[in-house]
Amino acid sequence: MTKKQCQTWTAFKAFMANRVLTKEQVEHQQREEYKHLPGILNYHTASPFIRRKIDASRAKEWKKYEVFQAAIPIKGQDLFDLLQRVMLVGCATGVRTDAPTSDLETHSIVAAFAVAEGVPPQSSDIRNAYFQALPIDRIVVTRQPSGGLPGVDPEAHLLIRVPVYGLCDSGHGFWKKVNHDALDVGLKASRIFPAFYYRESNGRADLVLTTHVDDFLWACTESGQVVLDKLLNRFEVGKREIGRLRFCGKQFSLDGKDVLIDDTDNTAKTTYIDIAKSRKQSEQVTTGEERQPRSVVGSLSWISRQARPDILYRVFRLQSSIKGAKVSTLTDANKVLKMALDTKDLKITYRHSGNLDFM
Repeated sequence: MTKKQCQTWTAFKAFMANRVLTKEQVEHQQREEYKHLPGILNYHTASPFIRRKIDASRAKEWKKYEVFQAAIPIKGQDLFDLLQRVMLVGCATGVRTDAPTSDLETHSIVAAFAVAEGVPPQSSDIRNAYFQALPIDRIVVTRQPSGGLPGVDPEAHLLIRVPVYGLCDSGHGFWKKVNHDALDVGLKASRIFPAFYYRESNGRADLVLTTHVDDFLWACTESGQVVLDKLLNRFEVGKREIGRLRFCGKQFSLDGKDVLIDDTDNTAKTTYIDIAKSRKQSEQVTTGEERQPRSVVGSLSWISRQARPDILYRVFRLQSSIKGAKVSTLTDANKVLKMALDTKDLKITYRHSGNLDFM
């Protein structure tokens, strides 16, 4: 390379230095862009990198819609004819939005049945639950998201077939499916707990089941398992756990044939309220400072109701003193939390007995 060529090459590199990024620099820039995404993102003004990420995520989600035929593209005369009929957007008068969920008492019933029959508690979740619900009984048409969907005509709208995520009655729609299929395979619905089912065989219960949206918890004998499998076979089922499992935020485990329930994980995650040493116990807590004790007491309330009845009264007292709280209230909350943390390994135990007759 001649001297003049070297000078030209040096000038070219200097000119391009801030214009061409290395692979590592590009990846770093993209990571930084991810960190500073706004709460509301405009697809059309987003960078090409962000749009590609949105498109990839959207394609993955749309694939589920296609598999379950959850939404059908519709346009032209078909769309016009459909819009001549009543179209509901969002919630409308008469649309039921209630979705029965698992009552705390039913968790105890399942545990009691398990120890009475000497069988383990079991659980499973339903994948893409809303897509597996019964078809909705009204017309819902929506536009495509900004930027469109892969493989769908940009002019097409979507006719919603099942209670997809975002509809106000989706939870109720899935519960209707569970309730219909549970009764269809031979289970009986509780008249007290609408998300609880059981089965009788020769005058004895052989299966108890409680449902919390798309999570199932049950215990059963061999004959009950046959019926339960018939129910699960009607859904696309996810992970299935036996003996040691997590349901509604708490852990179930076995010790021999005894069933143990604890909320150790959630207890350990709860942190103390930060109180400055200079604060006097009689000082009033500011409105901004109320957030932390509300969070801590809320966590303690959940823990005490689920698996720690020994601290329930203390937590109730704290709840009644949050409004207009003083620094002394924060101190009391930390004391109750310390009590919970020091004894976080305590468990509710349902003991097995060969003489126990469940029903």
